[in-house]
Amino acid sequence: MADKLSLKVMPHNSEAERCVLGCTLINSETISVVREVLSVDDFYDDQHKWVYKAVLALSDRGKAVDALTLSNELKENGVFDKIGGYEFLTKIGDSVVSTNNIEHYCDIIKEKSIRRRLIRELGDVIDKCYANEDDASSMIERAQKSVYDISMDNNTTDFTKLSDAVSDAVNELNRIQKLDEKVIGVPSGFEAIDDITSGFQKGDLVLIAARPSMGKTALAVNIAQNAAIRHKQAVAIFSLEMPTKQLANRIMSGEAEVDSSRLRIANIFPSEWSSLYDMVRTIRENDVKLFINDTSGISVGELRRKCRKLKATEGLDLIIIDYLQLMTINERVESRQQEISTISRTLKGIAKELGCPVIALSQLSRGPEARTNKRPMLSDLRESGAIEQDADLVMLLYRDKYYNPESEDDSTEVIIAKHRNGSVGTVKLKFHGEYTKFITVEDDPTSSEAYSDDNLV
Repeated sequence: MADKLSLKVMPHNSEAERCVLGCTLINSETISVVREVLSVDDFYDDQHKWVYKAVLALSDRGKAVDALTLSNELKENGVFDKIGGYEFLTKIGDSVVSTNNIEHYCDIIKEKSIRRRLIRELGDVIDKCYANEDDASSMIERAQKSVYDISMDNNTTDFTKLSDAVSDAVNELNRIQKLDEKVIGVPSGFEAIDDITSGFQKGDLVLIAARPSMGKTALAVNIAQNAAIRHKQAVAIFSLEMPTKQLANRIMSGEAEVDSSRLRIANIFPSEWSSLYDMVRTIRENDVKLFINDTSGISVGELRRKCRKLKATEGLDLIIIDYLQLMTINERVESRQQEISTISRTLKGIAKELGCPVIALSQLSRGPEARTNKRPMLSDLRESGAIEQDADLVMLLYRDKYYNPESEDDSTEVIIAKHRNGSVGTVKLKFHGEYTKFITVEDDPTSSEAYSDDNLV
């Protein structure tokens, strides 16, 4: 395929390229306009690349750009004769009709450059498909990543004037005030948590991190239930460790309040069947949009593809991933730390691209085990400091009873250790193992004897 492509002339517009270079010679003020849009590689003709590179070099040194200084720069670079000397510089100067059209010329060149890059990138993918070098899913991911990277490179924004920014912010505040609600993002379903976070915000990467048996999966599933069932949000759960059926059993147990241990073996009391049927009917009638994907070891690229498709077909308000360290990337990296860094950075990019919060569960290192105070800290985030850097909100879970069995405190502490856009604090929840359900301590009508470690992962 690469050979076939080489027989075709790549998209380009030499006239537009000459006009842009001519504008920089006639009016040096156009250089700042051009360099904001175009790089050297955006030019197709080598002659034009050499001239543009010389123009930028002169500008960076604060030198005037005209025929004389430019010719001297090109001579020093050893390409003056290669471009055609003074005759070529005269030609590009004469090609300009008006410098007022400079932005239009730049757009033409950029458009052609993007088309060339797409042809090259996707041509490589086609070659690999013919060569059977990788499986089909890897090829799809490679193609999507190529297109996505090109779109991101082209997806730049201009400056926003402060007056426009504050005006938009005030309008948004007025909208929120009219709602008469404190939660402006996706609700967690736990009032004490939402009081601190105001809900999970669009574009945010949220981490729920803990040592094993602290309840991070259970809490994440509860958040998904609350958002999808009670607040009519579209939620996607990527369960890399737990099968869909097991996850569904947890949700059924909590919604119908049927003991999860009996539900697993179908030991259901006659009176509980009506609760189960009511739960199923409610979910169907309300068209609850909670979607589960249990692909083991899913790559971050495949996750992005599935989320894009789901957003286009069903809408998407919240993504939950259980858990981050089980994800993969389809590229070679030097270390596991670098791999985790790439995953966390990409998840943050997915949150921004799709305009919804991404909640990723994460393991903690053994740091807490070595301390007298076992409460986790941000420094315990496993394998990569980049996780802490990329995250907008970090919630760490701690159970005193796990480390001190004789303790009378059977609550789970949700330690909001990082909150980029708000305050931090600690919220206490209580876990009811029979229903795999967390509730706030203040709302718990039962005694501490109801506490169970079952299903607490």
